[in-house]
Amino acid sequence: MGEFEEVIKITKNLSKGAKNEEVKYLQEFLSKYPEIYPEGLVTGYFGSLTEVAVKRFQEKNAEDILIPLGLTGGTGYVGEATRAKINDLILASVSSSAQGTPAVTATPATQATPAIPATPITQATPTTLATPAIPITPTMKLYESYSPKFIIDPMSPTGTLIPSANALLAIFDVKAMGNKDMTFDGAADPAGGDEDDVLVLQVASTHAQIDLVVKDQDGNTLDDPALAPTTNIVIDFTNKDFVVPAGEIRKLYIYGDTSAYTTKGDSIQVWLDDDGAAINWSINYDDGDYSETAIIFRGDIYAGALVKP
Repeated sequence: MGEFEEVIKITKNLSKGAKNEEVKYLQEFLSKYPEIYPEGLVTGYFGSLTEVAVKRFQEKNAEDILIPLGLTGGTGYVGEATRAKINDLILASVSSSAQGTPAVTATPATQATPAIPATPITQATPTTLATPAIPITPTMKLYESYSPKFIIDPMSPTGTLIPSANALLAIFDVKAMGNKDMTFDGAADPAGGDEDDVLVLQVASTHAQIDLVVKDQDGNTLDDPALAPTTNIVIDFTNKDFVVPAGEIRKLYIYGDTSAYTTKGDSIQVWLDDDGAAINWSINYDDGDYSETAIIFRGDIYAGALVKP
């Protein structure tokens, strides 16, 4: 991998959908390992093939990347731990390449002065390669291990809309991916910190406003925004905090008053949008204000559409 000596160092967190020079550097690095990235494409676009290759790389180096973060499988996300391992391997390759070509030892006249092969030029600056040049934010440090995962529950309703004052609109399954609790802190912070965690819902509806109620799987009301406009509905958990224990899944139930949806064709659909600041959460009530909406809700997460027949 001698061609990496002058240019390669992964300094940015990278994920599927990214398109830049560092993605190209990442692909060049991965292409050196056919068992990890057999396609070997270097396009500068982080697509599905690159994501799978990153997962293979993470799992092959699980002891350095996954296990310290409490993970058992690759994520496909190039965060701090993954970048550090890649940079270490690049540094090792550059150093060994430099040590493997002590051309001056082949000339008898220079054998009396072995100082030259003892101090290869590239060994003078190893530490700068091992240190990422761009500071990593607290959110990105924790993303690989502690981010929540949202999916639509298989029992989430879809199809026929039956007008009701308490119609179930969506069920989201929320998993705490790491070994610490994920907290939406809005009601009463036991640590005495800020209470500003939110989840922003989007609603496509034939009506301009709707009364919503958000509950957990135990039936506790977490928030109940009234007469909310059907875009950017902020759920701030003012009634009760929402806590997902480490490694576990908890359900969020979204109810709405659809009693006015009596006309044929009236409809409503709830989703989580990956554009903008649509989520803020904490880890064990640490007031971290972690976000990463574009990653957590990548591609948008849609509940089923409900339509009045």
